[in-house]
Amino acid sequence: MKKFLAVLAVVAFVFSLAGASFGAIPVKYSVVFPATGTQADGARLLGEIIGKVSEGRLAMEFYPSAQLGDKASTFEGLSMGTIEMTECAATDLSAFNDMWSVFSLPYLWENGSQAVNTVMKDSVKKILEADAEDNGFVIIAWTDMGSRSVLNTKRSVKTPDDLNGLKLRCMEDPVLANSVNAMGAIGTPLAFSELYIALQ
Repeated sequence: MKKFLAVLAVVAFVFSLAGASFGAIPVKYSVVFPATGTQADGARLLGEIIGKVSEGRLAMEFYPSAQLGDKASTFEGLSMGTIEMTECAATDLSAFNDMWSVFSLPYLWENGSQAVNTVMKDSVKKILEADAEDNGFVIIAWTDMGSRSVLNTKRSVKTPDDLNGLKLRCMEDPVLANSVNAMGAIGTPLAFSELYIALQ
């Protein structure tokens, strides 16, 4: 099931509209992914770019591994202005408007490039950005984070039939959980920050 593009082949980088207004400004970047790996490397590079472009007026503070809380807590921090930036799946924004759940539909796109091209179309981009801003966020970039994978210790999954009876963690979106259930698995919505404890 390599092409299980069930949700977010697209990731939104979200800025809070609230922010500090004077002095050297720290930009708290709160994420749930770990402190090492490709995403973390990209985050550190982003910090360098922010410092350089702002001529040192902005300094990114990187908080990986849900140090400042899970995604729900991070969105709350964005709304309150205690966190300035995060990375999230488009599906995560369904907590604010159900329309974002469309990104949870499986096989919506053939590949990541098609997904990014779709959200970058002026007509689509206008709708998504307007809704994000209505909820207090500004989308500053889109990227393809790859297709969904099915990892388990029971058996190889190559067709939807192979999912029968498997309990799978999925993002906290009912459309995604229902899609996984429709393929025969047992979709269990769970925050990424709780995944390792649940696996134990």
